[in-house]
Amino acid sequence: MRSTKKKPDNVIDISGNVELVMKLAADKLDAGDHIGALSLMRRAETIEPENEEVMLAIAGTYNEMNRFTESLAYSSCVLNSGHEYVQDAFMIAGYSYLGLGEYVAARKAYRQFLINVPDSYTDEDLIAVYEALDICEANCALNESRESVPAVRDSSEVELEERLKRIEAEEDRVNGDMAYGLLSDAIEKFPDSYELFEKYLLSCYAVMHFKKGIKKYEAAPEKWKSRLTIRCYAALFVQRSSQAAQSSRVCRQHP
Repeated sequence: MRSTKKKPDNVIDISGNVELVMKLAADKLDAGDHIGALSLMRRAETIEPENEEVMLAIAGTYNEMNRFTESLAYSSCVLNSGHEYVQDAFMIAGYSYLGLGEYVAARKAYRQFLINVPDSYTDEDLIAVYEALDICEANCALNESRESVPAVRDSSEVELEERLKRIEAEEDRVNGDMAYGLLSDAIEKFPDSYELFEKYLLSCYAVMHFKKGIKKYEAAPEKWKSRLTIRCYAALFVQRSSQAAQSSRVCRQHP
């Protein structure tokens, strides 16, 4: 028969006491034992899954461990609830975003926090927030200035763009022969341009240079053929049909 040992009277059962579990977790944090503290906090979470103080404590602990993404998972739950701890959640989320280098999101979170600072925060806390906000502002400004600088292009890219503009201008004037001439020169110089390839096929159809259009299509890479528009395929169909009809006429004339 299995015997059961009775717990000593001086042993406190913490299994259902969130407040006591969190106090023990705080002691672990004070001792620098983040893993032990987190383990106790997660135990408290299983007791009261909706307890926002517990969620924020877990989020704050993850931040101290530089596990910012996991921290955001908890602080976001509180932010979405709209309850009394929302401001604390903005503070913690700002720190997480800053750690992840997401300066725009961090700036937004810190600004939201400063709209209504809870009384529990000290002047030192606020100084830290403003310093973090300064870091966000500086990095946001730096990123914006980088985005505003135009990308450096080499001379061949500029020339290709200029040629395409001239070709399109002639197409707008319905000057097919001129556009075809410009395309013929351009495609020789820029054989890797798919845009020129597509325009060339359509131009061959427009000026009835069917053999040249089909020859260019057959020599093209397979990946280009798969990208062709319906309009291009229709032009090719007409060119092939015209070429076949012409061949048939030649055969009838010279049996």
